[in-house]
Order: sequence, then structure tokens, then C-alpha cells
Amino acid sequence: LPILTPAHAREWVISYFDPKSLMVPRDELQPRTLTPSQYARMTTQMMDESKTVAKVVALRAAGYPVAISGQGAQVQDLLEGSLASGHLMSGDIVVKVGDTPIQTATDLVAATSAYKPGDAMPVTVRRGAGTEEVKVPLGAYPDNPKRARIGIAVLTHVFAFETPVTVTIKTDDIGGSSAGLMFALGIYQGITGTDLTGGHRVAGTGTLTIEGKVGGVSGVRMKVLGAEAAGAELFLVPMENLAEAQAASTKVRVEAVATFDDALRVVRALAAG
Repeated sequence: LPILTPAHAREWVISYFDPKSLMVPRDELQPRTLTPSQYARMTTQMMDESKTVAKVVALRAAGYPVAISGQGAQVQDLLEGSLASGHLMSGDIVVKVGDTPIQTATDLVAATSAYKPGDAMPVTVRRGAGTEEVKVPLGAYPDNPKRARIGIAVLTHVFAFETPVTVTIKTDDIGGSSAGLMFALGIYQGITGTDLTGGHRVAGTGTLTIEGKVGGVSGVRMKVLGAEAAGAELFLVPMENLAEAQAASTKVRVEAVATFDDALRVVRALAAG
């Protein structure tokens, strides 16, 4: 996994010339209005949500009935320089993008991927006691200028689920939501008792919606380098990150997937030889 640390002058110089390092402005990652401990709690909540979604997707794929619900994506804060400033505010609950209902924070990420940087995305929000429709201008990710982002920190509002099987995932202090796809593959393998990889080493990244759609992530170049260092033969990546992953790869085979079912198919094909 990539290690994220504040950079000093010497590290900045090293990273400038080292292709295995990536410099990202702090404000592109963490809102200045959040303390480090608040930001850590928020990313941990994002990780917990990604675990839950992964459980739901994997269990459903294995034939188990699962109930899950969310009441929208609640804005926690805006990142420095976000074009959404003045259009969205902390506390807003996004319930729809265009005609697409938004139940979870991951749903919002997935819906945003249908737009391009510079687009004005139609968003319906619950604000106070009422509902408003706003046009939110989209910026771009610093490590992928072709990928649109809102520039906000969000969590699912009133997230609830009920599964017939107990699944526990231990991640300690790791945060974020980009491990959703790989969590789901691991859970599916465990609860079905199948050997998906056939002994091959598989790595990957991608957010996951409760419908099983795989969404884009940041830091793909570093993740590919980490997978290669770990000896992975196959790296699964969201469709929108394919070009970035292929450019970073020197030996690992990169496969883009749009859904959890796609990922199952690709991994099974690798195992079958």
C-alpha cells in the first residue's frame, strides 16, 4: 500500500526525480477545516462503509439475501479550491444526480464518473427542511486531469444493513474506500469456499456501489507499483483509471472492470489458465 506522509524539502526534491513517489498538495486530500484526528475518523468511516458495501455485494453474488439502505451522501466539508464552493455546503445531503438516486457516498462517486471536468453536474440536495436543485461545476483530480471530481468529503447519511452471515474484515487504521472491490472478491472466495485465483497473485483497486458497479480511485500509479513490488500477476482497475494503470505498469497485466461480475470473470479466467 502507498505510504502518505507530509513532505519536507529534501523529500520534495527526491520525489520530483523518483517515479515511485508522488507529490500531492495537502489541500487536495484533506480539508483545512478538519483536524488530522477528524480527518482520520472520517476516512475510517469511509473504510467501514466500503467494507459493508463489499459484504453486501459478495453475499448477494453468492446467493444470500441482503437488505441495505442509505439516505444520501452527506457533505462533511469542501476541499480547498473546490469549484463546488458556493453551490454545496457542509451538511447538505445529496439525494440525486440528474435522474440517478443517490443512497450512499459511493453512489455519488459513481454518478460523478459519468461527467467530465468542467461540466456542471445537476444535483438535488436536502438542505435544512427543504430540497434544492443545484448545478455543481466539476474540477479534476490532481493525478488524473481527465477524471471529474466535486472536491468534497462525503459520508453516507443513515447507513443501515442486515445480512444473514457475519463477515469481519480487519484493517486497523487504514482509511478510504478504494479497497471495496478487492474486499468483495476476498469475501466471495471465503464464503463460497472457492479458489478464485488458482494460486496466482492478484491485486487491484476500485470503489464499489451496492449494485456492484466499480468506481474510479486516486493514486493508481502508486498502487500498480506496489502490486508489482509484491509480485502480482494481475491488477484489476476501474475503467476510468485504465490508461493511468497501463502507463504505470512494467510487468503486471492490467485489466479494467466495470462491475464485480466483470472482476469475477477476469480472475476466474486467470485461474483457468
